[in-house]
Amino acid sequence: MRKKRAGKTAGLKISEIANAEHPALLKASQPLSFKSRLNAAAKHKRPIKIKDRYSDRVLFETEAETLKDALEEAVELQVNLCCADLRNVDLGGACLANAQLSNAGFSGANLFGVMWWGATLIGTDFCNADLRYANFRHANLKKAVLRNSELTCTCFLGSNLVQADFRSSDLQGADLQGANIAGTSFDSRPMAPEEGSFVAWKTVFDVQGDPLIAEVLIPEGAKRMTPLFGQNCRAEFIKILKLSRDISLAKCRFNPERIYAVGETVYTRNYDDDSNVQVGTTQHGLHFYLTREEVKQSIWYPPIIPTIEYWKNSETYRGWTDGIKYLNQPDNQEDEWQAGKMFDANAAKLMNQWDKEMNVGGEKFSG
Repeated sequence: MRKKRAGKTAGLKISEIANAEHPALLKASQPLSFKSRLNAAAKHKRPIKIKDRYSDRVLFETEAETLKDALEEAVELQVNLCCADLRNVDLGGACLANAQLSNAGFSGANLFGVMWWGATLIGTDFCNADLRYANFRHANLKKAVLRNSELTCTCFLGSNLVQADFRSSDLQGADLQGANIAGTSFDSRPMAPEEGSFVAWKTVFDVQGDPLIAEVLIPEGAKRMTPLFGQNCRAEFIKILKLSRDISLAKCRFNPERIYAVGETVYTRNYDDDSNVQVGTTQHGLHFYLTREEVKQSIWYPPIIPTIEYWKNSETYRGWTDGIKYLNQPDNQEDEWQAGKMFDANAAKLMNQWDKEMNVGGEKFSG
């Protein structure tokens, strides 16, 4: 026997029930979901049907201003939308937490920033979709197809990605920490040598915050890791061989203590070789690229906030700087870096040299 969907009365649409005056109808429709009430009250609503992608059967019908509103209503009512046809739709920013959308079709859809927390998406088709900044935390994407998709900074934290297909997709900045990736398909890629020393490249910044390229050596004794996706590899420590411009020092964008000077070795305090680092976004290690071309391509994507402004105004960055200085020299009286708990004498010397060269608006700025 066919089961009634929650919040609906047989033969009537949600909007009809919400506007009905008959007490019996009102009683039968209670309680309406919050989204149902919003859609019923919308001024420019229209009939919207969500259909099965294979049989054209209607899975859900309501009146709303947009398909996004209708879909959010169906999800809030816990309607099973298995095999829903949602190809090439615009659902940017939708909240689809705990949705039942297994085997649905989202190919070519705009899904920018969609919230998918806890959603069931087994076998769902996301080919050629824009999923940038979407959040799939703890979602079930077993056997889902995400080929040729935009997945920049997408979160898959703790998700089930068993046998999911990510080939030919842009996963730059995506986070798969804690995800089950058994049988998951990623693009094959060059690997950093597991043994011996080799030359690599990385992006660094001058005192004006402008990017340049550093040619570096990954020494034989340095731990190193190639992630499953993305271009950034990581190492425990590196030696600076050459800077692409004739300057004395360069710096990391995010870590105040990392000063890059030709001939010097730079260490990280918190290199992490845990397997989760292969699938997550982390600063635990010194990032590098295997080819110079990859670095040049990365410079084409400038940060939203210019580096110099980030150094000047970011409370997080300045907090790191103050914290490092405190640990390095707890009894600071001369406002200089000294060899202390976290740095050797040479590292402190380089940080003092950077401070002298770093001037913004005529005022010294310790970045």
